[in-house]
Amino acid sequence: MDVIKLRKHHQIKELVNNPGYSSSGEWSDVVNGSGDVVISKSGSFQTWREFMEIFINDQQLSDLLTMFLAYRDSLLKSWVGVLGSFPDKQAELFTLKRLLLEPITDEEIRSALPKDSKEKQIEERFKWHKEHLLNDLILIYCCHECGNFECGGINVKIDQKNDTIIWTFFENELRRTKGKTLQFHFEKSQYSGVFNKYRKAFLKNKDTRK
Repeated sequence: MDVIKLRKHHQIKELVNNPGYSSSGEWSDVVNGSGDVVISKSGSFQTWREFMEIFINDQQLSDLLTMFLAYRDSLLKSWVGVLGSFPDKQAELFTLKRLLLEPITDEEIRSALPKDSKEKQIEERFKWHKEHLLNDLILIYCCHECGNFECGGINVKIDQKNDTIIWTFFENELRRTKGKTLQFHFEKSQYSGVFNKYRKAFLKNKDTRK
């Protein structure tokens, strides 16, 4: 059986030269829409984001998938792990429920929608979100900038057979019957323990999370 773990990870997104900037201190920290930016005295800066990386058998899943998908560079140059990346608390809880193969009710979806929208808009958003949540592919690496699944990313199909949780990655998600697949098999109690422990910690701290 494979063993799954979650560990905090810092992703460096890019290094940009900005010679017109001058800092009076050793380092300056500012926040923008895509994460944190650290600016040096020379004017160069790096954007980075913190997220919960998935490790399988003590190897980063992003590294395993980079090799499987034959990317020239790490998939983390384009994507970021969905857990712990963005401030949308309800989206994070929905992702955790899906990873744990727990049902998401219509009432839960409706309760997460903006209350100040018109009834027609609410129904349109409800149908859109429900269709996404019923998809058997679950987004686990998403767009670094916005986290929207429509921007693309890396998905996993999760199944359960007796007390085994099976993760399947497809070389071509649109034509699953053709191309290679990558599978991992987890013992259910070990798998559930990891994500339930993270969810418990998240729920405990989510009210103070920025």
